Amino acid sequence: MSLDERRQSGLSALALGDVEFDVPLAPLTRLGIGGPADALIRIDSIDSLERLKRWCRRERLPLAPVPSGPALLVKDAGMRGVVAVAGDAAEEGVLAAVAGLDPKAHGMDLSEFPSGARIFFDPEGHRAEDLIREAGLAGVRLRGARVSEGEPNVVINEGEASARDVLALVDYLKRKVEGRSGVKLKELLRVVGRDRP
Repeated sequence: MSLDERRQSGLSALALGDVEFDVPLAPLTRLGIGGPADALIRIDSIDSLERLKRWCRRERLPLAPVPSGPALLVKDAGMRGVVAVAGDAAEEGVLAAVAGLDPKAHGMDLSEFPSGARIFFDPEGHRAEDLIREAGLAGVRLRGARVSEGEPNVVINEGEASARDVLALVDYLKRKVEGRSGVKLKELLRVVGRDRP
């Protein structure tokens, strides 16, 4: 559901930065997956971010940073409300302040997997990647989603994966690993956004 005309006009009238509506999020995410945000705004100052927070509270709209964490998946119907990103001319500290909108974001470095996301926490006494490898699941594919061969605790978008594909693959891994080893894997991958109807 997009923002209604009143909210679109109200957000634009705040003059806080560049605002776009119904913006596809897939190109902005690590996995390259995800539907549109109702609104995307590029913030250049802490003051603008604070004013945006107040407006979103008043309008009862969620406010989130661009979903770029290495363990984050945006669902196929996208994100409701306003998504913020630091603008190109942002003052110092804006990037950290925008990222701070999401206190649950994980800060792991997956630079060697530009289109990948880590999937599971390591269970006590085990490494998730070893359990996945031992279950013969390294390299397994589901449509466009693939388990990395070299680092089996990473899911990779081969180009056409949907969030539904990734979630189905994650569920498959959990069931197969538990069936083989008896260990229940807990998802590190954090899912945001809405399912398609």
